This record gives sequence, C-alpha cells and structure tokens, in this order.
Amino acid sequence: GCLMSGRHFMTQSATGSHLLHHKIRRRLAGGSYPLHHKITRRLYDGVSRFCDFDPAENILVFSAPRGGSTWLTELLSKIPGTVVLWEPLSPEFVDEFRQLGFGWRQHIPEGEKWEGAADTFDRLFRGKILSPYLCQNDWLASFLFADRMLIKLCRGDAMLPWLVDNFE
Repeated sequence: GCLMSGRHFMTQSATGSHLLHHKIRRRLAGGSYPLHHKITRRLYDGVSRFCDFDPAENILVFSAPRGGSTWLTELLSKIPGTVVLWEPLSPEFVDEFRQLGFGWRQHIPEGEKWEGAADTFDRLFRGKILSPYLCQNDWLASFLFADRMLIKLCRGDAMLPWLVDNFE
C-alpha cells in the first residue's frame, strides 16, 4: 500500500519505503530541505524536551533484517502506555547516529569506551531524540503521555553486549 499527502509519498512496503520518501522529498525541495521540514523538526525537538522516559521501562526489540521484528513490534505496541520508536540505528534517517559515523551494521565491542555513543543512546532511551521517521507508528503527542517506548533495533545485535554493559 501507499500513503500520499501533499508533497509526501511513502510506500508501506518493507523494503526501501523510507529511502523513497527521503529521495522524493529532496528532489521536490531542489536538493535541500524545505521550510516545512525545518518546522517539523522544531516541533519534534520541542516535544522531546518534555519526554523523560525511564530507560529501565523501555522494551527493546533486537533483530536481523527480515527476522520478524516488525511483526513482534506490532504485537508489543498494543501494551497500554507504549509508543514505538522505529529503527533508530538507520544512519540515513537519524542525524545523531550518522554524525557518530554509524554504519548500517554498526558493531561496538564489549568494553569499548565511546562516550559519544553512550550519550546518544542515553538521549534516545529517554525520548530526547524524536523525528517523523522514528515516530512513524504513533502520533507525536502520544509520546507526551506514554509510560514506555518500544524501540525496534533492527541490526542492533552487533552492539548488544556493549548496550547491556552501559545501560543495565
């Protein structure tokens, strides 16, 4: 299926949907983000200032691509008071991880001291990093009233021991 609204077009297929959305938006904007993107970014940043999730209450789903994580996320998202944070390890769509130099299958060895990554994950787990891409499964306002986030970390298994060490 697909969703079309004004300048936005996004397919709902599992492969390439967000990449297509991103490329079309950039092409329509002449290579740079239009004003509505900047306004949207400020809105999400504003809501994130009011979020302060307890990382211990969050639910993290780790999976390899095509491993059933979308299905599991859909099931777990029905838990009352839960909002979904969609695949934050996608460096093409999440500025904070791209700026850290993250790749698609980022590995962080157990015991590694990477303060920038630890700070970014702490902000992520507290709901301080929000965007239309990350919040695509829920209304933005629902992040203000939720008890926990369900964070879908496709390709996150290569850093799981590091995350456990840093965020018990």
